[in-house]
Amino acid sequence: MGGLWYGEPAEGAFGLMKASVRYTQNDQVMASVAPELELGDVRLKLKLGFERFPDRYFGLGARAPASAEEGFTPVVWTAKGEGEYRLAGDVFVGGDLEVRHVRIADSEAGGLVEGAPGARGGLALGLGAHVSLDTRDAPRGTRSGGLLRLSAMHFEGALGADRFERFTLDARRFVPLFGEHVLALRGLAEVHQGDVPFHQMSMLGGGDLLRGLYRGRYRDRHLATAQAEYRMPLFWRLGLAGFVEAGTVAHEITDLAVPGLDAVKLGGGLGLRFLVNAEKRLACRLDVGRSEGHTQFYFTFDEAF
Repeated sequence: MGGLWYGEPAEGAFGLMKASVRYTQNDQVMASVAPELELGDVRLKLKLGFERFPDRYFGLGARAPASAEEGFTPVVWTAKGEGEYRLAGDVFVGGDLEVRHVRIADSEAGGLVEGAPGARGGLALGLGAHVSLDTRDAPRGTRSGGLLRLSAMHFEGALGADRFERFTLDARRFVPLFGEHVLALRGLAEVHQGDVPFHQMSMLGGGDLLRGLYRGRYRDRHLATAQAEYRMPLFWRLGLAGFVEAGTVAHEITDLAVPGLDAVKLGGGLGLRFLVNAEKRLACRLDVGRSEGHTQFYFTFDEAF
């Protein structure tokens, strides 16, 4: 179950609230609320979440075998905040904050999960900063322009453990073709250093990266992905998207640069779009991704990028 609320709380301002709840009879829960506010040259985002939902761990690396699958249940509380200010022209600078508490439950005694980095869980605080060059014509439903964003985060465990850094480079380009047809391109690189818990490592899969894979099917210290998506209107408020994706994870940066063909994961799929608000280009999407013989379905708000 989910909801989307939006409005203009003041002249020149735009506010957005996304909320979702998923609950099963087995007492499994995923819930989040994510308000956003755009006020002139300032952008603010907040996300609060709770998760107690079964997950799967296959080990580390792009060659982790499916036969190594092991179940566990993460119990996670998160609070993420982001603020940025237009420094000059299309250049934005900002700060990031993340508070995260993780408890690992239902893991197999002496199994892969218990031996994984950071399996004891705990409380961690992350602080960071980012700079971006944003020439997009709109932050949602983008039809032209691009985004280049570089961010750095430092995480510190409550007892000094699990101390690590995360560096991310996100490059996006939107090419208008004809009418409202758009070719959207994205390249993403993520690098970690320090003692990274397995539940904070870079992951392939999920609703945004390699949509044909289960999120976390492949995970490790570093990640690189490339995506291309063709977006077109159909009729009324409906649109169609087709996408192809490639990505890999690696333990060493050198392996990320030259991963080997068997370490590169490929995927693709199709999706429907429903335009909730034409002026602000707010939309929800239903995507079907296919990769390595597996199919995944996603229904959520906003584009993958």
